[in-house]
Amino acid sequence: MNQEEPQRRPGRPRKHADLRAAWRAASAAHRRRKKVAAYHMHLSDEWCTPAALLTSILGAAGREQFELDPCSPSNSGPVAADIHWTKEDDGLSRPWGQRFVWCNPPYSRVSDWTAKCKDEADRGAQVVALVFSKTGTRWWHQNVSGCADVVLLPRRLKFSRSDGTLASSAPFDSALIVWNHRPLAQRLAGDLKGHLILRL
Repeated sequence: MNQEEPQRRPGRPRKHADLRAAWRAASAAHRRRKKVAAYHMHLSDEWCTPAALLTSILGAAGREQFELDPCSPSNSGPVAADIHWTKEDDGLSRPWGQRFVWCNPPYSRVSDWTAKCKDEADRGAQVVALVFSKTGTRWWHQNVSGCADVVLLPRRLKFSRSDGTLASSAPFDSALIVWNHRPLAQRLAGDLKGHLILRL
């Protein structure tokens, strides 16, 4: 007569294996958070836009340079623009006029800068901004969604250091936000193979 074998309970090795897996997952998440945090520190605000991306944007716009860079790391670039404002010039408090503007804002103040981009676009400026793609944030819903055309970039960028060398890939996705210049957004989506979200 066959007797059913009693169901085997998970033993200590199984528990240890689960604990090891949980520990590895927690360690990996911690490393990811540290990597993202490094880009959110003050020093990360000085990192520059990849030159190839700027070349693509200006080419799509049919221009040799922007008319204004209101959050430039220096008075001479590295972005090709008629006017560069540094942190000391305080581009947030100054009117931008009806200019073609590039904005790679310090990500520690991305909410303030995207609000400024939106306000200046309402006054006639054409603004292109590079920000991280955080579609669930308050600043995105207030200043981007329904206010601008968006190009979600297909791959993570390698930002440039102040000496021009490339860093490792950013730990977040990026987007180009285009206020007040839909044809440019459409051309950029095609040229960069990005996903286009049009303002309704």
